[in-house]
Amino acid sequence: MTEHYNREVMDGPHSTYAALRAYEQELLTIVDTLKRMEDDYRNTEQAVADQWKHL
Repeated sequence: MTEHYNREVMDGPHSTYAALRAYEQELLTIVDTLKRMEDDYRNTEQAVADQWKHL
């Protein structure tokens, strides 16, 4: 019984553990995307602010 449970939860591509690891990767990808978006936004805002200084 214990072996079956461990196999279902921890082993194989369709295990609970594998699903959680895949979800973790998705979340990390989202975090990276949001960081890039924030950086782009800040850079754009700074560029606009710099343009206004020269007017």
